[in-house]
Amino acid sequence: MSQYGVGSVYFLAAWFHLAPIGYGTLRLLDGILTASFFAAGYSVLRVAGAPRLLAIPAMAVAVVALVYALDYPIGALPQQGPLRFGLPMALILATVAALRWPRWSRVALAAPDRGRRVVGLGAEAFAYTALTLAACSRCAHG
Repeated sequence: MSQYGVGSVYFLAAWFHLAPIGYGTLRLLDGILTASFFAAGYSVLRVAGAPRLLAIPAMAVAVVALVYALDYPIGALPQQGPLRFGLPMALILATVAALRWPRWSRVALAAPDRGRRVVGLGAEAFAYTALTLAACSRCAHG
């Protein structure tokens, strides 16, 4: 049992069905997820209406802060990255997209909703996701 829920365990099991089990492939996965996490952050800024002139330097500062703040390189401790905090970022991106494009709000909010039902979350990941969802719902409904 993982403190982050069984969803991350199933995700890792699926990954290791595609790639051989090893530290290198785990680091590769964590690197891909970290890059996706920052891409989602940039997408949130752009979808929310931030101009490129603001979004690009903001993400550059985020990447530099990540590089200088890490005690261990990406992939050395996967629990400090997107395996732990990825679902709240997906909820934020879906909520911002739904607010930006109301016509597509059903589509934008359906995927994270199904994800919360299907993926088993541990107590900590559930708390992060629930608090993020509550904040996003409050923003969406005024």
